[in-house]
Amino acid sequence: MREQKQKGLHGWIRLLEGSQAATLAGLLKELDRLTASDDSSAIQLGEVLRKDASLTSHIIRIGNSIQFNPSSTPVTTVSRAIINIGFKHIRSVCLAVKVLELFSMNNASDQVADRLVTGLHSSFQARALCSRLNETEREEVFIACLLSQLVELLIVSSCDPEGNLYASKVEASTTTEERNIIANNVLGTRLDTLSKTLMKRWQIDGLINDLYNPRAVDQRLKAIVLGQDACEAVESGEDSRVFKSVLKKMVAYTGKTGVHVKSDVRAARYEALLAIKEFDDQKIITCAQRRLSDNSDSSEVDAVQQSSEGSGLSAEDDVNADSDPQIILQNDTNESDSGLVKQVKTHHDFDAQKQLHVSQKLTEMLLANEFEMNGFFRLLLRGVYYGAGFERCALLLKNTTTHRYVCKLSDGISKISSNVSVTQEIEQSASFEQAMVSEKAFIFKVGDADSDKKLDALAFKTGVETCLVAVLKSQFKPIGFLYADLYESKREIDTAYVERFNQLYVQSKLALNIIGKKS
Repeated sequence: MREQKQKGLHGWIRLLEGSQAATLAGLLKELDRLTASDDSSAIQLGEVLRKDASLTSHIIRIGNSIQFNPSSTPVTTVSRAIINIGFKHIRSVCLAVKVLELFSMNNASDQVADRLVTGLHSSFQARALCSRLNETEREEVFIACLLSQLVELLIVSSCDPEGNLYASKVEASTTTEERNIIANNVLGTRLDTLSKTLMKRWQIDGLINDLYNPRAVDQRLKAIVLGQDACEAVESGEDSRVFKSVLKKMVAYTGKTGVHVKSDVRAARYEALLAIKEFDDQKIITCAQRRLSDNSDSSEVDAVQQSSEGSGLSAEDDVNADSDPQIILQNDTNESDSGLVKQVKTHHDFDAQKQLHVSQKLTEMLLANEFEMNGFFRLLLRGVYYGAGFERCALLLKNTTTHRYVCKLSDGISKISSNVSVTQEIEQSASFEQAMVSEKAFIFKVGDADSDKKLDALAFKTGVETCLVAVLKSQFKPIGFLYADLYESKREIDTAYVERFNQLYVQSKLALNIIGKKS
């Protein structure tokens, strides 16, 4: 039996150039034109997006997401969603949505789901490598990286015998060059050659064309290649030789330390997970969670999660509001035979690795189908203590029966007693009201110009003169606040402490947003 001739470059061009993916060219051109002009408005962009009802629906959904709308203010128009997402960011969001939509509408196969996850993940990794560039340049890297993998998605989803054979020969860990070799053997053409030709046929401009030009000198092209390598390396694990080899290249490219680059890689991985979660395709979400889950050592934070399972968190627990609460310190101690208690340490410094790991675990919990509030906030406080470097921290929730804010959870070198409570009159203080509006943590100092007797009471109860407070609210009303201090060492809370705290505070707001939408 005579072997069937391969389609080769021209055969695959004929098969693919009329696909629905060609419509991406027109959308990108229009978005490029509008986002490049200083005179363009969200209304004009909205008019372009409204031509595509499905895209409009997704953009409004994303504009309401926890990533772009942490305050949970309802967004009902596409123009408002564009403002939330950002002018410079809208192109990459639209492209990601259309690519996901294009390949998931016909119940994506396992291979297509895998390639979608790879395409988006590598695009986020490539963009993360360009953190020192401006936003427009970073978005161009994201778009070029995603477009560079469009051809492989089209082949795998084509239902063509050659495409099916190609899909059976590649795995998630198969490198870019190995894919090109397999494609040349099976399809009769390399993926990069086919992609270059299709981009020209579809008249798609931008950085993607430089990717296939051996004489191109744009340094961002290295970020695209490294982004794809990083995506593949993550699959192998951070302790693998593959990951360590790619990490060295990323360190050389960015000029950052290995620790910082590794942090960026992890952050990009979770950003990709969040983006895929927002599209709401369960098959693709399951694939992403399977491939991008964090398998690194997490004994401390996992212990916190496990210890909180099955326990509830409510501000309506019995609280004796008539008593005069006192601070009860429960230090990290060693008890000698004489019964004396010895304090192990008086202060500690922040640990960036632990904070990052806690942040990642919190993101996993936010992505989970069943959100467990108690475990989330226990883990968050562990991050404030171990990661951000505070010596005591607590969650206080409003008890609507007693009209007081009550300490429900605490962590640190010494812990704040569950007996601690303050009257809800603190809501009337200027600092508290401002924090409600700005949704930012604030430093409170007893005796300062901004000092308030209502907040002085909180400082008196916790035995400090300086503390950090961040208001938690739901449906525009305060329901509690996060508290942190440096009680043991009496050090100053500087801007670095506030910045590290705010990284975790943002996740608490996302958690409340999720709870609000479910209630």
